[in-house]
Amino acid sequence: VVVPDDPPDTTTSQHERPRGFLFTWGDNSRGQLGRRDKESLHRVPRRVRALAGRPTDEDVLSVWCGAEHTVALCAGGRLYAWGAAEAVSGTNAAEEDVRSPALVPWSPKLESS
Repeated sequence: VVVPDDPPDTTTSQHERPRGFLFTWGDNSRGQLGRRDKESLHRVPRRVRALAGRPTDEDVLSVWCGAEHTVALCAGGRLYAWGAAEAVSGTNAAEEDVRSPALVPWSPKLESS
């Protein structure tokens, strides 16, 4: 769930827009919740702290969740992935499950051929 910390305000400029926070809960057996612990089940939603405290261009815009991995697109065009090693191995050739958001090297601009 991505939640802005404040309701939208028509007088707010783009530079002062609300931040997008990511909350996760449920199965965490492969680290797919983005929490650094190894507890396998979380029943209470909690903010993904690894994405907290980053600059405003890291506000979470979209999230894709699989059974064992999660991917988040941030406003600055950065993409993060975490969870099952085989699902996120393209991000850092992980041999172990990734329990905290890892930056995915990619370019949001598509080249025409």
